[in-house]
Amino acid sequence: MNTGLNARSGGLPKDKNSSNSTVEANNKAGLNILFLGDSYTIGTGIDPQKSWPLQIQKKLVSENFSLNTTKMIAGNGWSSRELINQFSYFSPKNIFDIATIQIGVNDQFRNRDKKSYKKDFRELVELVIKVVGDDPKNIIIISIPDYSETPSGKELNSATISAEIGDFNEVNKSVADEKGIKYVDITDISKRLSKDLDFIAPDGLHFSSKMYSIWVEIILPSFLKIL
Repeated sequence: MNTGLNARSGGLPKDKNSSNSTVEANNKAGLNILFLGDSYTIGTGIDPQKSWPLQIQKKLVSENFSLNTTKMIAGNGWSSRELINQFSYFSPKNIFDIATIQIGVNDQFRNRDKKSYKKDFRELVELVIKVVGDDPKNIIIISIPDYSETPSGKELNSATISAEIGDFNEVNKSVADEKGIKYVDITDISKRLSKDLDFIAPDGLHFSSKMYSIWVEIILPSFLKIL
């Protein structure tokens, strides 16, 4: 299968049916939630309605929470620097109750060094703190998933991918600890379950809604602690 994964100067391959997302939904008075990320946030390769942010919104509603504004700033192939640029462009004006950040796989894919990633990741976090009432406890940082065991990941050096993602997660975890931010690790389970094609999207690289449902069960308790 030709995935274009040798084009390391770009981001992870894009699904032709998906696009960058700056979606905002307004409903009755309730929670304001901001989702920031990359292809894993928008659900590349599957029905976007089954992405983990959409699934977690449904979970919150089932827990009797109402939603007011939900905004997603995320896109295929985005690195941490590109997410900063898009965040600054859209300049969210709301004060959000919760913000999630999951970014870094394309920094790893492009062979960026950890020092540059840490600089950008910290800058992003500091921007996000300003839109959650200047309270870092209202942010959830989610680890970078390990795609090394996906069919497409195996076409590359799985061991190298896994080691590099581990290094980048050490960086974002260190920023989370430094700022007192909740950190959710979905890396190990994404790697383990990637061996089962039920958890992989048809593109052979991204994850299926079944994987994202498991992420939601892991991430949801951090939401509930904030609320």
